[in-house]
Amino acid sequence: MADHGLQQLIAPLSVRRALSGKNILITGASGFLAKVWLAMILHQLPETGRIYVLMRRQGFASAAARLNHLLNTSPVFGPLHESGKLAGVIKGRLFAVEGDVEAGCLGMDPLTCNQLLGEIDLFIHCAGVVSFDADIRQALGVNVEGARQVGEFVRASKRAKLLHVSTCFVAGMTDGEIPESLEINQSPSGAPFDALDEIRHLRNEITSVMERHNEPWMIERAQSRAERAMARGAHHDRSLEEQTAHEQRRLLEQDMTSVGMTRAQILGWPNSYTLSKGMAERVLARMLPRERLLIFRPAIVESALRFPFPGWNEGFNTSGPLIWLLGSWFRFFPGGATVPFDISPVDEVCRGMGIAAAALLRGEHPLVAQCGSYHANPLSVGRTVELTALGHRKYYRQHGENWVERWVLSRWDAAGADEDHALSVPRLRLYSHAAAGSLKGLSKSGPGWLRAPASSLAKSLESGERNLAKIDRMLNLYKPFINDHRQIFRTDFLLNTAVEEPEWRFDPMSIDWAHFWMDVHMPGVRRWCYPELLGGKLETIAPAQPVSVREWSIAAGEAAEAAQ
Repeated sequence: MADHGLQQLIAPLSVRRALSGKNILITGASGFLAKVWLAMILHQLPETGRIYVLMRRQGFASAAARLNHLLNTSPVFGPLHESGKLAGVIKGRLFAVEGDVEAGCLGMDPLTCNQLLGEIDLFIHCAGVVSFDADIRQALGVNVEGARQVGEFVRASKRAKLLHVSTCFVAGMTDGEIPESLEINQSPSGAPFDALDEIRHLRNEITSVMERHNEPWMIERAQSRAERAMARGAHHDRSLEEQTAHEQRRLLEQDMTSVGMTRAQILGWPNSYTLSKGMAERVLARMLPRERLLIFRPAIVESALRFPFPGWNEGFNTSGPLIWLLGSWFRFFPGGATVPFDISPVDEVCRGMGIAAAALLRGEHPLVAQCGSYHANPLSVGRTVELTALGHRKYYRQHGENWVERWVLSRWDAAGADEDHALSVPRLRLYSHAAAGSLKGLSKSGPGWLRAPASSLAKSLESGERNLAKIDRMLNLYKPFINDHRQIFRTDFLLNTAVEEPEWRFDPMSIDWAHFWMDVHMPGVRRWCYPELLGGKLETIAPAQPVSVREWSIAAGEAAEAAQ
């Protein structure tokens, strides 16, 4: 039976009053969404209590060092630095906690764990592996075991409530309206499903794959691959033994990815990411009482509309490949024209998180709250292709570097096409590969005057082919969401919740998609996401007066209380 959660709606709700004085523990703060949420809380809600950021140690970098690096280099915190307010709002309020979501008591030392078990009011769990084709060991470890350990912490705490950030796409390979509900005992395929049984099944699969990779024939296969790679001159800085170990890891990761993808699709999920997030939801719903849990499901999270500033983005996410691809000579995008494209600006999603957190703390919340835009303000894949083409044409007219960009690309149009089209990405990769091979031949045996330009063009084509390979992989992973299924995620809870503070109101209806896409989102993707694809340097900030936070300890707590 579907668990539809509490049906009580809140009128009115004050996010500020609900979070005032509340101590918050957050995971995943180095990620896109959680980072913006943290900055928004610091900027707009100085009334909250202490904010603890759980982070792993990385090598010699402690949790405090990592959080300080984040605060002093991420553009998300730039406006707070520029206003001169950041040092004041974090003093005695923001602390790093060293830990690990996959470990007991979240990897904290016993004293810290016991203290926080008595102090935390709100747990925001954003940490997770977000790669669609992740190694199943990682997806199962971070997304499922991590969620279970978070649930154990919340269950053992005195009063903590959990806002668990999931994804709308746990709906799997289904069509139609997706309600704000959870089928605890059923997978998207309709088959009976028990998350704990599935964990045991996947762990057995992992053990079986690892045993197979220790067999002599698999080791010989890895060594053969290593020998071929070294014969081509690749990885000349490695020994044969090191290259063999590298190939063993790659083969194992490929098989672990295959295990997750295959199992997910059997159960009705498109990939290991949605499988693991769906399992996490079911584990937590069984562990925690309803009054202490809210599962928050965003759809596709994209560039900021306003906060921390228009266009802020990070990583090469869902629409990034679409935008980059249609900015080249490629003009045929493989996607269903009428398929819903449910995106939300990251700051709109953060406002939804604030509303959900406030409702949870007041005890007036559903089990599941979805956060999308299509339900209230529809946008289709076909419309995004049109807007992307218009945005590129506008950009090339204004900023084209040569006459080709200013006069040709500025007039280039775009259209949807199926994957067998003559100019589909896989076919373009074949053309590019063949052309590069021919040019390589000319660079070695052609006329002298032609060798240098042929070599240069071959390198350009090979670089383009590598980028096309990345795009091809991404499009294959996104295909269920941009072509195969027509899903409308209902957002009744957020849409029907009245909020006192204008800055916290959820209002997807007010988004002008043409303005957002062409004037905010596309410039943001160019600035913040293109460098990741093209191997450029990512922008950071360098504040004149860096801030510093401490790692939480009993002494830090006493000092914070004394400062207050």
